[in-house]
Amino acid sequence: MLSQDMLGGTGWNLDTSLNSCVSSVQAARTSSSSESLDAIKAEASKHLHTGRLSEAISSAELGLKMLRTLGTKEAAGHCEADGGALNVKARRDLDSVYLSLLLGEAYTHLGDWDTARTMLIWAKDVIESYAQHPDAHSASLFTLLSATCYSDLGYLTRLKGDLNTALQLYTHMLRVQVALTGEHSLEVASCMNSIGVVLTGLGRYMQALEVFNNCQAVRQEALHLSDPPSSSGDGPSSSCQAEGPPHSELRGQRSCGTSPSRKPLRVTFSLSQSLGTGE
Repeated sequence: MLSQDMLGGTGWNLDTSLNSCVSSVQAARTSSSSESLDAIKAEASKHLHTGRLSEAISSAELGLKMLRTLGTKEAAGHCEADGGALNVKARRDLDSVYLSLLLGEAYTHLGDWDTARTMLIWAKDVIESYAQHPDAHSASLFTLLSATCYSDLGYLTRLKGDLNTALQLYTHMLRVQVALTGEHSLEVASCMNSIGVVLTGLGRYMQALEVFNNCQAVRQEALHLSDPPSSSGDGPSSSCQAEGPPHSELRGQRSCGTSPSRKPLRVTFSLSQSLGTGE
């Protein structure tokens, strides 16, 4: 989720990057400056994306502790370092949500689902409190995190076996993602793939097939491909495989679909009604 780094392709680059990050954090832990908080966030993200879940949790919890103890003057400095676009409370809330989402994902992977849910629900409540915020810039920044939040909650809920609730969460995630990127994007295709997986689990095979077809059509459009891949049978092709939360390199994100439908897509307006989610 929300990776802040571009890791090198070789083991040497990865180790060098991690060692550099850890050294920066060790030096930063003696202060509460904006630079130290950013270093801790980067360290937590690197640990999560390399499978070092306990280390990711430790770093993220340290960041949350720092945010709780950050003085007013230091917090104001943190806002100024970020260009001064956010007030102190919004900046603190944004960082807290980021770290809470990271913790939710790490705890999900560790199988501590109750703790994961606690972190994700807290982040969701904060994000939603900014939905109608009078400051449009603040609201837009929290909207960027909301797709991640609903995706991670949907995945966790699906793991726990509550597929109907997972479907509602994924459908809401799709609405947010369409608003952020437009209908024809790889991110929207990923959302639709998640919905298709849940529908399959619910035994709603015809609806799942329709979603997978639209998923593939969106993906083809996003990639500007003229010739769709061939498929056989009356179900999703072999390219449609299990998926997980969309933001971590720990799990594969796979595309799906049979031959794509070429009819215009109306995912934002018709999906909830056709799925019967009640939203």
